[in-house]
Amino acid sequence: DALSVMRSSQALVIPSLRGEPFPRTGVEAFSTGTPVFGANSGGISELFEHGLGGALFPAGDDLELSNLIARLFADPAWASQLHNEARQLFQTKFSPSAVLRRTESIYEAAQRTFRGGLQARL
Repeated sequence: DALSVMRSSQALVIPSLRGEPFPRTGVEAFSTGTPVFGANSGGISELFEHGLGGALFPAGDDLELSNLIARLFADPAWASQLHNEARQLFQTKFSPSAVLRRTESIYEAAQRTFRGGLQARL
């Protein structure tokens, strides 16, 4: 299955020339501890930070992407760091419990705003 392949991969590349609104495959890669190298466009650049659990490269820049991949294989310490960061980022930002916490905080803020506005009208 796809997660098994990701788990055994050195990195996942998302080379989209046109931005993707929500690159779910990148989040799935992070869930397996697999770093993401993504084109700096659309939702990719909004979800993933360069140098943290992976790297961003200019969309269409094959040379920069090949340099990142070469570094990944040439620098085991950097590769290990990216794998660890990918796992950590999934837990803190994308895991079901992290998403639930953020969703609850949004609803709580909306309730406070609504209640404050309602009391001001009374």
